[in-house]
Amino acid sequence: MDKDTKLILMVGVTGKCGYYALKDFLKLGYKVRILTRNRNATKKVLGDLFDQIEDVVECDLYLESKTLADKIPKGYTESILKFAFEPTNG
Repeated sequence: MDKDTKLILMVGVTGKCGYYALKDFLKLGYKVRILTRNRNATKKVLGDLFDQIEDVVECDLYLESKTLADKIPKGYTESILKFAFEPTNG
């Protein structure tokens, strides 16, 4: 696998297991994209690791699916997943 294809999407990076998994993936040279409910809180927890993340998507799919089900644009979840797995341009 060449370096450009070593892209993963992670959730839960502020938790104990997720944090250490993130550190390991970055150390191994993976490009990491994350989904988070709160960008600022995640940045505070991750510290310097935050700057090594390829992309950050701020969303709360659970909350949106429960409270805004009739207001979520069709294809919203699919667009997030598409973003997460699209090749990077940089």
